[in-house]
Amino acid sequence: MSLNDERKLIRVRFCAFIYLILLNIPILWAQSLVNKGNPSDLRVQLDQMFGKLDRKIVPTGFLLDYAEEYESLSKFSPTNGKDVEQECDLKTYVGLVETLRSAYLYGNPFETYDKIYKNRIKSSQDGRINICALSYDYAQIKANALKDGSITYTNGIVKCNNPKAFQVKNVTAGSILQNVCNTNNITFYYHKDLALTNTGIRRVEVDYGKGFIDVYNSSANAKLQNGRHKIRIKIIASDGNASISTTWLDVIVDNNLNKTRASLYTQPMQLSIMGDAYRGISTKADVTIIPSKRWNGKISKPFIFVEGFDPRLRNNTVNRLSYVSAYYKDWNDFVKNNDYDFIYVDWNTPEQYIQANAYTLIKVIETINNMSDENSSPTLLVGHSMGGLVARYALKTMENKSEKHNVGTYVSYDSPHLGANVPMGLLHGFYGIRKFLHDKKLIDKLINKFVDVSDMLSLGEKMAFSTAAQQMLCNSIDAAGHLNNSLHIQWQEELDKLGFPNGDRGKQFQMLGISNSDYNTAYVPKSYISANGDVGSFSWVDAFSPITGIALGVSFEDIILGLITALPGRTSADLTFECLPGTSVGQRVNNIKISFEKDFLWTIPITKSVFKYEGYYNSNFCMIHILLLL
Repeated sequence: MSLNDERKLIRVRFCAFIYLILLNIPILWAQSLVNKGNPSDLRVQLDQMFGKLDRKIVPTGFLLDYAEEYESLSKFSPTNGKDVEQECDLKTYVGLVETLRSAYLYGNPFETYDKIYKNRIKSSQDGRINICALSYDYAQIKANALKDGSITYTNGIVKCNNPKAFQVKNVTAGSILQNVCNTNNITFYYHKDLALTNTGIRRVEVDYGKGFIDVYNSSANAKLQNGRHKIRIKIIASDGNASISTTWLDVIVDNNLNKTRASLYTQPMQLSIMGDAYRGISTKADVTIIPSKRWNGKISKPFIFVEGFDPRLRNNTVNRLSYVSAYYKDWNDFVKNNDYDFIYVDWNTPEQYIQANAYTLIKVIETINNMSDENSSPTLLVGHSMGGLVARYALKTMENKSEKHNVGTYVSYDSPHLGANVPMGLLHGFYGIRKFLHDKKLIDKLINKFVDVSDMLSLGEKMAFSTAAQQMLCNSIDAAGHLNNSLHIQWQEELDKLGFPNGDRGKQFQMLGISNSDYNTAYVPKSYISANGDVGSFSWVDAFSPITGIALGVSFEDIILGLITALPGRTSADLTFECLPGTSVGQRVNNIKISFEKDFLWTIPITKSVFKYEGYYNSNFCMIHILLLL
């Protein structure tokens, strides 16, 4: 895996996690409003609309016309003897469940199931793939019911006492609870307590590329190679009708690490180093040392790579070593042929003050020097992104204190020495959707649906609102939605006054700068993101304009891509999402509108605007509207 591949993988994983956070916003938004009892809420409106309905005459107790529809149930009708496939990832499956839940006329039919589902999510293990299945009969008002007089609809009120006004349909679908595995050894399980049915399920089969295998009373073991695999799930109902749902499973295992360690190097060493406190804050770094093939117990030719802005979710030694090997592989020949001892510095809390991590890097450099041979070569130090700033601050601070660092070459790789520029429209876009999540109190509900949601939200907030991010960003939006450049101004003034390192006194020293860019002519596009229409119908590639000069690891356009690709998760939800350049004070740079539609009685549309956000350039004022309109 090359450096570029690794960076792409980080972005993909981050966006995937953000996708999990956001893909069920409309579902959970509706649930939260039910608890509030807002009289203008869609659920309450539907209760009023069907208040005169004799619910006892509705077959099955599930009425689609009464539901808040998050997925189309009709797309998943089983077939008799025809193997028709329908894509059903976890988002879609949850949408089907929530549509059925809201269609029930007598409360919450899945209360027990919710607890089981939550426990299965919490107890999930890598490589153990849980299969969930549903098969439900539900009722729907017939298309001609209004015309033939089976029902009446007057002043927004439905009246019906005729059982013949309804037709019974079925929805049958399946999915898997995990879409990413970090092992090649996979076991597919079907737990009957993860089944939702009012008709009965006769058989469940899974096909991971070897044909369908029955897992109704057993499990299926598979050895899958790295990459994306199509998973097919066949649900056979009690009446013999079958439905085939397709989804995907990504297997991501880094096998390069073991090959590198076994063939070229001594066992890597692990160190955890803490620096002196800065403003009362001390940080730690996990340091991995991969000795050269000429290792004799001492470091003879140190090559220190200082990581950039890469907020972590939790400490994970395996992932850290994998990250080291990913960086190393691209430079395999360079490191091997020049007999470097490779040292990788991984920040535990890169979101803290840059100065605090610089103090930690000073301790790392001192430790490496103490582990080095007396005649060791001068250190080659590469600082990537924020790591270049940390290295600059650390080296110059040591020089000002007359402390030797033994660095002969300092390479600043894509580091924002004058600050990082992220368009204000993107920053407001991230803030706006985060505001929607918090205002609607969806976080706790999301945690019950998916793994690591709270961790992923924390990661996003570190990317946008952390101390280090605001130190680097020329313009930043704080957690209250206001333009706040104070940390950047303070940091930039201190860095400018500090200057660049000059090397140990009397020793040769060189500085190199590397910047990722291209030869295209720079320009300001009309919009960074402009998307209007039905969610699911956008061409997201066409909606984006090129954005360059962002040196914050996972960049904000990636975050926004993950956000809006998932909003709100159904084609009947309308979205306007605009991130615009700011050229003058007071100019609007972000505009978000979300509304939902529902067709009643096949022809009558119900539209509700639920969220509006506007952000303005260089303004401490942002407009946020939560609208509940018909």
